[in-house]
Amino acid sequence: MGLCEEIASRIADPGRVAVREQAGHTWSWDGLLGAAEDLAERLRPRGPLRLAAVRTGRPVQTLVATLACDLLQVPLMHLDSGQPEAEYARVTAAFGPHLLLADPRPGDDTEADSGSVWERHGLSLAVSASGGDGEGAAFPSPRSGIFLTSGSTGEPSGAVRSMRAQIVDSLRCAEAMGYDPSTPVVCAAPVFHLYGHTLGLLAPLLSGAPVTLCGSRVVPSQIAAAVRDSGARVLIALPFHYRLMAADTTSRFDGLERALSAGAPIPSGAAAAVMKEHGFALLNMYGCSEAGAITVKPVDPEGDRPGDVGQPLPGIVATLREADEEDGAGELQLATETLADGYAHVDGVRPLSLNGELLRTGDLATLGPDGSIKLIGRLARMINVGGKKVNPVEVERVLAEHPAVTDAQVFAEADGGRGQVPVARVAAPGPVAADELIRWCQERLMEHKIPRRIQVTADLPRSTTGKVLAPRPAAPGPEAGPEHDKEGSA
Repeated sequence: MGLCEEIASRIADPGRVAVREQAGHTWSWDGLLGAAEDLAERLRPRGPLRLAAVRTGRPVQTLVATLACDLLQVPLMHLDSGQPEAEYARVTAAFGPHLLLADPRPGDDTEADSGSVWERHGLSLAVSASGGDGEGAAFPSPRSGIFLTSGSTGEPSGAVRSMRAQIVDSLRCAEAMGYDPSTPVVCAAPVFHLYGHTLGLLAPLLSGAPVTLCGSRVVPSQIAAAVRDSGARVLIALPFHYRLMAADTTSRFDGLERALSAGAPIPSGAAAAVMKEHGFALLNMYGCSEAGAITVKPVDPEGDRPGDVGQPLPGIVATLREADEEDGAGELQLATETLADGYAHVDGVRPLSLNGELLRTGDLATLGPDGSIKLIGRLARMINVGGKKVNPVEVERVLAEHPAVTDAQVFAEADGGRGQVPVARVAAPGPVAADELIRWCQERLMEHKIPRRIQVTADLPRSTTGKVLAPRPAAPGPEAGPEHDKEGSA
């Protein structure tokens, strides 16, 4: 059963409003399925397709493209609306000719039935062919979503997730978040990324929860307006939204009961300020594009241990690979029916990094007696200083404890004598000297863990999902973990 059939089987009142845009446009479940059927009919005469890609700034158009490609049984690659073709062209080329569905540009054909632009139901997508000749590689499942990530190698690739895995993941998330027809949702996360796509599109659609899509480039006052206008009880947003909310004492989120974050940790001070000022519960999701959501845990700024992301969601089993006898830490492995089929890459679909049937996440972790997961760091980020291992997460936490520092990032730099040394960059809005931060570390860390160089900046560069963007290390770490795109962490 595909996504459209699954939705039709679950929705009791398909005439009710399913999706709102903040601009005021609305669609019922019937309206969305009708738009998808209309788009599918436009694309069907183009013959059998190996792949389609969608690149649009309107989240509802991503949803309709997802439904249309589900009807056509064509894999769909999800792209950032600002993503240049050069960043994904090598991947799409591996799969032969494909269709690109994108926002029309000035000069595109705007006649709905004359060729290049599809216009129906208040939606508009330009349709163009790309990718050259030849059949190219095939996907394991014709109903798939491909969610791009640069990965640990820096080469474009993406997790290939079957529609069945997406549906199971979405229903699992809907249950964890309490979605139902009486639980309106506001989504301020980008839907080309798996977090927003699952929690902001598919989970509401499958559970009957009406969702307002306001885009990710919004400030607290705009989110508050969407919450007020829709009567939302749940918010799906990014860490930077909550950091802005922590300093916002004027926007009101009346009626909002809980809000979810993913992609990067929210500083405990910001989390406490958000909950105290605005009164809703804050939750954090930990997951990855290869497995989907893994945990959803309420944030407790006073009681949370660093790295504690909670217990796996029902249907997920977590174990450790090669756990250390001394501290119990090992590589986190997962058993779940929501695993991706592999990675879309320049040479076709590559397999996941598995240990038997278990996904190797590349995360170092410990497991509590109740099965709760505590993240310690990443295998690929471990720094080898003359044979001594340095976990950058430990150094980042020490730096973040300095009263002038709001964020910290530690990574490896090549060193002729020791192979690698740790270096850092920190976000410090107020004045603080690098020498002071070095002394701070000297008082709290062993000598080989002290950053050899610290760059002080007003803020750290982040991706659209809130993750700190890391510079490429000058030399590889002692162990390379599998390629992953993390959905969240604590």
